[in-house]
Amino acid sequence: MSENKPSIECYKCSGDHASMGLQQGQTLSAQLKAARTVVANAEETQLRRPFFLPMPLLIRLGSLASCVQYAPAIRKLYTEQYRRICGIARGAGVSVGFILLLQAFEVELNKPQVALRGCTAIGVRGPKSANGKPVIGKNFDYPVHFSDQYITRLDAPKNRYRVLSVSAAPLAGNHDGINEHGLVVCYNYGYGLDRPGAMVPISILVQETLETCRTTSEAVQFLSQARHCGGALLMVADAGGDMCTMELTQSHAARREPRDHVLINTNHYLDSGLQKLEIPHDVCYTRKAVKALLGIRMHESSEVRFARAAELTSKIGTLTTSDLEHIMRDHGTDGHSSDNTICRHSSYFATTCSMLFCPAERSLKVMYAPPCSGNYQEFTL
Repeated sequence: MSENKPSIECYKCSGDHASMGLQQGQTLSAQLKAARTVVANAEETQLRRPFFLPMPLLIRLGSLASCVQYAPAIRKLYTEQYRRICGIARGAGVSVGFILLLQAFEVELNKPQVALRGCTAIGVRGPKSANGKPVIGKNFDYPVHFSDQYITRLDAPKNRYRVLSVSAAPLAGNHDGINEHGLVVCYNYGYGLDRPGAMVPISILVQETLETCRTTSEAVQFLSQARHCGGALLMVADAGGDMCTMELTQSHAARREPRDHVLINTNHYLDSGLQKLEIPHDVCYTRKAVKALLGIRMHESSEVRFARAAELTSKIGTLTTSDLEHIMRDHGTDGHSSDNTICRHSSYFATTCSMLFCPAERSLKVMYAPPCSGNYQEFTL
C-alpha cells in the first residue's frame, strides 16, 4: 500500500450548541467559504440551474429558499442543532441561509431522480467477531469534489454525551459517529418515495441520537419516532453488542436484525413493507441525473455490493478487525475496482472516506481516501 495522506486533525468543540457552532465556524471558515465554489462547480447544481440565472444569484436564492424550507422544522424539533447551525454561520461570517443550503445538499442528493446510491456498512458481533466484541466497517461513497469538506470532530456538548464523528465542515450533524458510551450510528442513503415527515436532514438525527442515547434500544426508540426528510439505512450498535439496522423512508421506520451475527447495509431496503415505498428495482437513471449515470439501473450497485459483502463475510468463520479492513478494500472477484465494488472507483462515485468503529473500545479509525490506498488513523474517546 502507498503512504497515507497527511495526518487527519480532529477538531474539538465544547460548551452549549451555539458556542460549539461558533467554534466550528471560526476554525473552519476557510473550508466553509470554499464550499461556495464547490457548490457552484458541482454538476448536480449545474443540472438544476436555469440557463438564464447566474450562479451567484442561484446560490443566493437557494440560501433564502433553504432558510424558508428547513429552518422552521429544525428550530422546532431539534432546537440545539439549530442553535449550532446559527453559531457556524456567525463564526464563519456567512448567512444562516447559506449554511442551511449546504445542509440541504444532503437532502437534494438523496432525491430519487438523483439517487446517489452510496456507501457500504458491515457490522459483526458475538460469535462472528474474533474477540467477541462488535466491530463496524463503513465506506462512505460520494462524488469526489465534496471530499475537501470532510472533517473529524470531537464534540463535548453541555449536559449531553460526547461524540466523535466524521462529518463535513458546514454540518451541525454527522454521517458516522460514536459517543462516550460506545453507541455507534452509521448512515447510508435509502430511497423512499413517501412524503417527508419534517424538513430535517438525517445527519441531524444522527447527531441528536449520539448526543442523547446510550444504547441501541434507546437509539431505536428515538429513531422510530423521529421526524425527518430523506431515506436512510442506519446501522446502530452499542458497546454490549446489541446491533441492528434502522431502515427509514421519509415517514416510516423498520428495525432489521443481523443474520448469523452479521449486518450489511448498502442502499436498498430489505424490509418488505418499506420495499413497497422505494424506487422500483428496474428503474434506470434519466437525464435528470449526472451524465456518468445515464441509463444505469439505480439499484444495480447497491445489490452487487450487498451480495459481495454477504459472500465475503460468509467465507470467514470469525472476523478480526484486519479481516474487516480487507473486506472494505475489496475490488470484486476479478480484482478490478468499479462503481459496483465495495471499495468504489468510477468516473463519478468513489469511496472518499473509510471508517472502522470498535464500540467497546470507544474507538474510530478513519482515512479520507479509498481504503485500498493507505492506512487508517485512530482516534478514541
